Amino acid sequence: MAHVNASVDLSRALAKLKMVESEARAGIARALNKTMTTARATASDEIKSAGYGLKVGDIKGALSIRRADARFLQAAVRAKGRPIPLIKYQARQTKKGVTVSVKGGRKLIAGAFIATMSSGHMGVFTRKKGMVQGKRGQPILNRKLSHELFGPAVPGMFVQDAVQRGTVAAIRTRFPVVLDQELAYLRSQGMA
Repeated sequence: MAHVNASVDLSRALAKLKMVESEARAGIARALNKTMTTARATASDEIKSAGYGLKVGDIKGALSIRRADARFLQAAVRAKGRPIPLIKYQARQTKKGVTVSVKGGRKLIAGAFIATMSSGHMGVFTRKKGMVQGKRGQPILNRKLSHELFGPAVPGMFVQDAVQRGTVAAIRTRFPVVLDQELAYLRSQGMA
């Protein structure tokens, strides 16, 4: 699982603000969580702009936020998931096979086809000759053995240098702004 962490040194913030520690911790936790929401959106945009042909919703589905709280002032954006079915990479059927948009333009997968299974699942498949097990365990040659194809998983995309740089830059830019807003709110409530 790939992730980007953001944490804060509370002692410096408290020294500047002269505020009650519990109130400061709650404000800092809120600032971290809001920053991670921005970081998640930025990571999705960076992955999309890196040339992967996925929809932002498919990318965001694999990114989660570990939220900070007043006791644990650390938040993280995490990427997890398995390889993604190639059908989600803007798959198009052609006479020669299926084309998909996976980093660096459209690519042809010769002999592939798009099919919908009886379960309703749609995917990109290839046929290959292979052996399957018969009723009594004996191998049977099956000339039409179908195999679904998958593209890269979001965690692999998330750890790319360009995506990491963009996400970290968003965190560094956004956190001070949000922290100032949260601390200004606490001051307006007479907590500073």
